[in-house]
Amino acid sequence: MTTPVALDLIVMAKEPQPGRVKTRLIPALGAEGAARLHRAFVGDILRRAVERHPQVTLCHAPDDHPPVLASLVTRHSARMTPQGDGDLGARMARALHTQLVNTERGVLLIGTDSPTLPDAMLIDAAAQLDRADLVFGPSCDGGYYLVGATPTLLADWSRVVEALFCGIDWGSDRVLAQSLARGRKAGLSVALAPGWYDVDRPDDLTLLRRHLSDDPSGLPDTAAALSHLSHRQRSV
Repeated sequence: MTTPVALDLIVMAKEPQPGRVKTRLIPALGAEGAARLHRAFVGDILRRAVERHPQVTLCHAPDDHPPVLASLVTRHSARMTPQGDGDLGARMARALHTQLVNTERGVLLIGTDSPTLPDAMLIDAAAQLDRADLVFGPSCDGGYYLVGATPTLLADWSRVVEALFCGIDWGSDRVLAQSLARGRKAGLSVALAPGWYDVDRPDDLTLLRRHLSDDPSGLPDTAAALSHLSHRQRSV
């Protein structure tokens, strides 16, 4: 088993409602299929996370009790908390702050778009926080799959929020570049973990299937969901 990373982990996730998650995959999978795959991503990410992190919190949307996410949290013995109001930046800033004030460790925040993310990437991000206040994990689409922070930032948290979580063009290919430029301009110590890819678009499914063919046991929920969806598509 991989050596545990001594950081708290936040997983940002939406309730897998058809038509409201993984919408860019709907042309390839349909609304029900995209939601099914999203649910599988969350399950596999939580399964791996709780084996390696001392504290795993699923930060959910919508805020009302989400039944599918709640069942996954229970199954994998994680914790859950609502994301709250605001855009993505406001919700990430709130989640990080809540966790940082309740721990002496650094905190990593990830989404659910990179289920194949190797454990080594999280270990690298943890190592970066030994010498920087912040770490980003670049994704191939110009955003980031991970952001990490240390409790030292709490002393001037409003500056962090203003620099990194306000006025960013969320969803664009400029997210990481803007975040890095504004963080450094604000005098924050920023590091980068290795890059990885998100599964957002139909073309990304090819790479996902390639990874699963190498080791389907690592992502059992995702492998089962893709197998089911492929069978249904062949039957149509």
